[in-house]
This record gives sequence, structure tokens and C-alpha cells, in this order.
Amino acid sequence: NYGVWQAEWDALAAKLSLDLRQCLQVEWEVTDTFFGGSWELPIENRLRLQRPYARVDRAKLKKLLRSSSKVKVIESEVEAEAVASNIFDSPAIRHSATG
Repeated sequence: NYGVWQAEWDALAAKLSLDLRQCLQVEWEVTDTFFGGSWELPIENRLRLQRPYARVDRAKLKKLLRSSSKVKVIESEVEAEAVASNIFDSPAIRHSATG
């Protein structure tokens, strides 16, 4: 599963001039986040955000992007060490203000 803030998803859709909303499986107007179980916080500890969130259908997104002339797919693999959940370390992975 891949989740997105809807405002950012809509901004990307506008920038690419693509109907990315068709790739959303589920949309929520309010987002509940759970941080309990860490740093001695109760497991049921919840933070409610008044910010729309959505789950992306990866298969639909892949199909849409591959059919677009605005997107170039580069088939490649990157070897990286998983440092933590969703955090990877590799000389091949670089981040900057431009992406």
C-alpha cells in the first residue's frame, strides 16, 4: 500500500496534467495516526489530523504512468541497506531540494 496526502497528490496531478485521482483506492477526509507503543506511549495513543489522505492503487498508477508521454520509465535496480522502515542507505540514493 502507498498512502498520500491528497493536497500533494492533487498538486502532482496538476503539474503532470494527469488524472491521478483515478488511481486512488480509498479517500479519507480525516486522518488518524497512531504512535503508541514507542517511547513508553500507550498503544492506543492517537493523533487525529484534519487533513485528507488517500491510498493509491499501485497497479492503476503504474498503468497510467506507463501510458503517459510525460513520464519516462527507467528499468533499474538499486542495492541498498534497509536502515529502518522506509529508510534505505546507499551511495546510489541521493536526495536534494529538487528531488
